[in-house]
Amino acid sequence: MSALTSFEPVLRYTTGAAASLLLAACAVGPDYKTPDTPAAAYRNAVGEDFVIAPVEADWWRQFGDPVLDDLMARAVAGSHDLRIAAARVDQARALFREQRLDYAPTVTTHAGFTRQDAPVLQAGSAAPVRYDAYELGFDAAWEIDVFGRVRRSVEAARANAGAAEAERRGVEVRLAAEVAREY
Repeated sequence: MSALTSFEPVLRYTTGAAASLLLAACAVGPDYKTPDTPAAAYRNAVGEDFVIAPVEADWWRQFGDPVLDDLMARAVAGSHDLRIAAARVDQARALFREQRLDYAPTVTTHAGFTRQDAPVLQAGSAAPVRYDAYELGFDAAWEIDVFGRVRRSVEAARANAGAAEAERRGVEVRLAAEVAREY
């Protein structure tokens, strides 16, 4: 048996592992860079600046018409579309908060108790024997974000929360425009 054949399995595994690491390093693209656009004075669902058209949702107030103000208030209170958009914002915020938890370790615990009465198989004994079993434990897992999967998923959840907030504001503007047009 030659020395080369004894190292073949080690060489195969080493080459396979190196190729896997090389391919995994290519899995994440470059960091996202925000375009050079002036930021508006609005905040997104997670409290960060984002860019939207600078249209105020309550633009009709410049007319100073109390009847129009009342119509707008009733339209906002009864709008199903606005409630749906607000629910989507809440959902996107919750998903963002959940996604950020992937940065930290996950720890779960469990506990259990079992009681069993087993009959005694000896002659002349009718009393059962009682067995008690206790169980207590925990599991812990943590994904170290070497290749950026967690970081990218948090960035995506943040962007989705901002998009949901922008959509909600768009629904407000469209609702106000529709009411004012009908008025």
